[in-house]
Formats: sequence, C-alpha cells, structure tokens
Amino acid sequence: MIERKLDLLGLGETKWKGHGCKELRDRFYLYWSGSNRNKRNGVGIIVNNKIKTNIVETQYVSDRLITLKVKLHKLQLIDVIQCYVPQVGCDDAEKLLFEELLEENIKNDNVIIMADMNAQVGLDRTNCESIIGAHGRGARNREGIELIDLCRRNNLTIGNTWFKKRKNHKITRYSWNGNHGTVIDYFILSKEIQNTLCDTKAYHSVVTTDSSSVPSDSEN
Repeated sequence: MIERKLDLLGLGETKWKGHGCKELRDRFYLYWSGSNRNKRNGVGIIVNNKIKTNIVETQYVSDRLITLKVKLHKLQLIDVIQCYVPQVGCDDAEKLLFEELLEENIKNDNVIIMADMNAQVGLDRTNCESIIGAHGRGARNREGIELIDLCRRNNLTIGNTWFKKRKNHKITRYSWNGNHGTVIDYFILSKEIQNTLCDTKAYHSVVTTDSSSVPSDSEN
C-alpha cells in the first residue's frame, strides 16, 4: 500500500475468525469481519491513518460483508462496502440470501462496493448503457445478469467497464493453466459519484512481504 500510495485496500477470503480492528505497522489499520465458527470466507479493509480518523461508523455485517462509513472531502459521507459473493456452485438459496444482505446495506446515495462478485457482466450494453461502459469483456453469465439487475435497482454503475485497458490490466482471474481469463472482481459505485472515478486497473504481481501481518490477496 505504501509503494502504490494506497489509502484503502479491500480484502477477500481473509479466513480470519471473529471481527474487529487491528493496528498494523506504519499506522495502517485492518478492519475484518469473519465467522465466529470457522475460518471460512472473511472480508477486510485496510486503511491508513488519514482514512481511519474520518471513519464515523463500522458495520461487521457477516463473513462476506463489511462496511465503513467515511467522511471524504466534498462527498460528505460515503459508504465503502467490501464483499465476497458466494461462488459459482453454491446453492441458489445462499446466493439469494447474500444478494438480499448486500442490498439491505446499500443505504446511502454515495456508495462504493469493492467485490469479488463471481459474475461476468460481459460487453453487451443493450438496455444497460448507464451501468456498463464501452469496455466490458466477454460473455455474460447468470450471475452477471443478476449483478446488472442489482445495479439497476440501486442506481449503481460498474466502474471497471468504463476504462480501456490492455488484457493483463483488465483480467482479474485466470484459469489454472493461464489460458482463459475472466473479469469477476469489480469496483461498483453510485452513479451520483461516477465522475469522481478516474481509473481502474488490475495488477497480478502484488505480493505481501510480511505474511504474518495480514492475509495475502491480490490488489484491484
């Protein structure tokens, strides 16, 4: 985060039990939310001290969802949501429960959702021109349709699709042999604040140098 000058970083699959806030080194802080029963799923958000002093509320919703309400400049209060959606293969009831949970926590007109959505929205913009930009990728799957419907109901747009990027700066997941790439991680935000989004970019070379400090994850 220091090297890339990041103020805030979302984490998925942290696999930490319980929830809370832990001070890391160099005045960074980890907020995490996990299960009390087992080390599955888990989400977290790391912030620097500048962001921490502006956090007015934290909600440890579940082992798949955490929210921070932050006061940021002229945007006033903004809800930052980090979530980890049930994977393809999970039963429909679990997916529906999570979708309802996520929607219940979209309460503010200024919302940023950072997520492994396990969905492919594709590049077809028909009837969703304000949700998907001109730079989507691939075909749409069932989960992608549901994500677009969620965005439509809550006045959200999918940030990744509005910026032209070469393949290795757009793909967020590769198959085990590296031959097939998809976009399933998204930066989703309210249309009211879309003009504040300057860029999105995927990195595939990020590693943690101190594995004892925080769970490792790739950066988006």
